[in-house]
Amino acid sequence: MIKVYFRIYEYAVASTPSSVIYFGGYEEWKSIDRVVEYQNLKWNLLGYLASPRHAHCSIKMDNKIYLFGGRGTT
Repeated sequence: MIKVYFRIYEYAVASTPSSVIYFGGYEEWKSIDRVVEYQNLKWNLLGYLASPRHAHCSIKMDNKIYLFGGRGTT
């Protein structure tokens, strides 16, 4: 059996000194709520957004990451 993987797009991203963090996105016709970190060639689930979100933006200021706008279920 061949497993099909769908790509995730329209996500927000922020970089840290040691990793990259991805917030939400759009996958397989729906918004997603996952927050994942890519570090040392591995993906780690960090948690979930309050609601699914895609087509949003992020900015990092003073060691905090803010998400703005986008579309989702709310």
